[in-house]
Amino acid sequence: MDLRRFLRNLVPARLRMARAWEDRARRNAMHYVADHRAVWDDEAAFFQTGADDTAKLLGMAGWGDTSGGRLLEIGCGVGRMTRHLSRSFEHVTAIDISPTMISKAKALNASTGNARFEVSSGTDLGLQPDAHFDFVLSYIVFQHIPEANIVYCYVREAVRVLKPGGRFLFQVRNDPGYVPHYDTYDGAAVDLPEIQRVAEGAGSSVLRTIGAGTQYCFVEIQKLAR
Repeated sequence: MDLRRFLRNLVPARLRMARAWEDRARRNAMHYVADHRAVWDDEAAFFQTGADDTAKLLGMAGWGDTSGGRLLEIGCGVGRMTRHLSRSFEHVTAIDISPTMISKAKALNASTGNARFEVSSGTDLGLQPDAHFDFVLSYIVFQHIPEANIVYCYVREAVRVLKPGGRFLFQVRNDPGYVPHYDTYDGAAVDLPEIQRVAEGAGSSVLRTIGAGTQYCFVEIQKLAR
């Protein structure tokens, strides 16, 4: 099946995700970005969680000096991590399926001059150019996606937009005891062998997997140098 036809088959899931996340963003955006508080009445505390997670993820990645690199952040929400990521990269492109999330992200991060916020389709990276980014990152995003095939599509797409040698670190749900709801919050679990197959078929290799068999499973892949 070619990519265009494959994406057409994902339209119902994409529409469900777009409607659901736009509704959540309008009702209580910060809660749905970081749901361990029902109400975030302290903006500084909210963004401190982004600083903590950014430090954790970049420490896990071990990418070294990234100050000259371009990063794509998939599922940025209101920019909870974006403003902190922007301090470690030359430029950050941050995308989200919800226009309201993106609008709030722009307002909350107006002083972050090297970050661009864009609305995305929720199923691919169609607006991003080939071989443009040095790094791609996604955290607590794919676990909400209702169909594993969409996650596999993102793997293919991340390889496409990465420069040769570029890296993609992402978190997925991989807990075998989990009973999926296939909704837009408690999404589908992924199959790690399938991720490896997709990654290799797209022209990349899986460097490592951390936390296999859990909700917070991290996979890092690298696009092959040509």
